[in-house]
Amino acid sequence: MEIVNHARALNISVLEVHAVAGALDLVCGFLGVDFRAEVKNGALPPSRRMLTPAEAETFKAWKGRKPVIWMCLDDVERTRNEIYNEVTRSGMISPNSDRS
Repeated sequence: MEIVNHARALNISVLEVHAVAGALDLVCGFLGVDFRAEVKNGALPPSRRMLTPAEAETFKAWKGRKPVIWMCLDDVERTRNEIYNEVTRSGMISPNSDRS
C-alpha cells in the first residue's frame, strides 16, 4: 500500500489492523504520539470514499486522539507535520531537532 510505505518512509510507525472488525485501517505513532488512520482511495468519487457505518461509529466513539483520514501522500505528510509542530510547541522536542 503506497500510503503505508510513504508513512514508514517518513519515520511513522504503522501497524495495519484493517482486518480487525470495527477497527480503522492503521494504528500509527510518531514522536511519542499515537493515532489511528483510515485510508481511502482519493481517486474514487466522493460517494465511494465515505466512511462505512462501522468506521463512522468508531470515529464518533473514539476517546483518544481524533482519527485521521488519508486519501493521498500529502495527507500523510500533513499529519506528520501537524504532530511535529504540536510536539515542538509542547516542548517535548526542540524545534531544531531531527524530525525522526
